[in-house]
Amino acid sequence: SSKRARMTARAPVLLPLLLLVLVAAVAPLCHADLVPCEGSDCTATYCVCDGTAYNLTALQPNATGQPYFQKVVRSGTSFPVLFYYYLQIVGDGLPEDSVGVCSWPRREPGRVAGETADIAVAPPCTSYGLVSEVTWAYDASGPTQVLFLNFTGGDPMGKKGNRYTTLTVTCDPSKTDPPTDDDLSLDSEDLHLDFQIKHAAACGL
Repeated sequence: SSKRARMTARAPVLLPLLLLVLVAAVAPLCHADLVPCEGSDCTATYCVCDGTAYNLTALQPNATGQPYFQKVVRSGTSFPVLFYYYLQIVGDGLPEDSVGVCSWPRREPGRVAGETADIAVAPPCTSYGLVSEVTWAYDASGPTQVLFLNFTGGDPMGKKGNRYTTLTVTCDPSKTDPPTDDDLSLDSEDLHLDFQIKHAAACGL
C-alpha cells in the first residue's frame, strides 16, 4: 500500500510533464496548412499556386523618391540607434552600389533586402537575401488568402548561417493603390527579416 501511495503522489507531477511533451510534439503541426507552390517556375514577383496565378509587380512603393521600401526602427534609450531596413522584390532588387544611408561592400545586383545601423558615416549595408533565390508558399485555410515568399542567400552571420527574408502578403481586394512605406510592417531577428503587407495582388489574377 505504501508503494501504491508513492505512485499516486507522483501522478500529479508526471501529468504536467506528459502534457509538455505532448505540446512540444504537436507544435510543429501548427503550420500544416502552409502549402509550397510547386511545379511552377516562380520568380520574385510571379508564381502559380494551386492553379492560381499571382503577379506582385504592384508591390512597389509609390512616388516617395526612392525605388524601394524603407523602414526605420529606433532602438535603445540611453544611446538610441536608428536601424534602417530596405526591401525591393521587383526587377533586380535593391540598387547594386548603395541604398539609403549605407553602401554595399561589393557592387552587384540582385539583393532583395538589406539592413544597416546609423552609427557611422556611410555605414555598410548587410544583405538579407537575393531576388533570384525565392520560394513561394500559401495558406488558404483562413478567411483570406496569404502568400509567403522566402528569400535566401543573404550575408552569413558566423556559425549561425546566412541571413534571409520572408515577405508575407495577405489578400485585401480594397488595397489596389501602390503601397507606401507605412503599409509595410516588419519583424526582425538576427538572421531573419519578416515583412508583412496587405494588397489585392495576393488575391490572384
